[in-house]
Amino acid sequence: MIKMLAIVALLCGPALADTPRVSSQQPITILLQIKSGNDIRAHEIVLVEHVCGRSVEKLPDHQDEIKICAESDTAAGVKLSIDWWSRSNDAEYRSESTTVVIRGSKFELGHGGSMMLNVAVH
Repeated sequence: MIKMLAIVALLCGPALADTPRVSSQQPITILLQIKSGNDIRAHEIVLVEHVCGRSVEKLPDHQDEIKICAESDTAAGVKLSIDWWSRSNDAEYRSESTTVVIRGSKFELGHGGSMMLNVAVH
């Protein structure tokens, strides 16, 4: 009888255990470039999972505002929520996106060739 209880405990124990996924909390470095015409402006934000970061630059001829949140960081990739706005002379552009990207990869957001945000995730 004791052997039977021990076997049941061994088989059912892992199924009953509540084991939440533990984040590695490895820094997520995000390199950003806003391209507006011939101008290229660089920003860098470093995050960990479940945290947001912001970069703002205001000058007379342009203004950039970028907010990025790392919603999750798993083996499948980093889920990023990106909200950015940029003004350059007479042009203005705003975009909000959510995507999953693997560390070491790059992608672009924006409007054709007029205003683009290049994102590299490390």
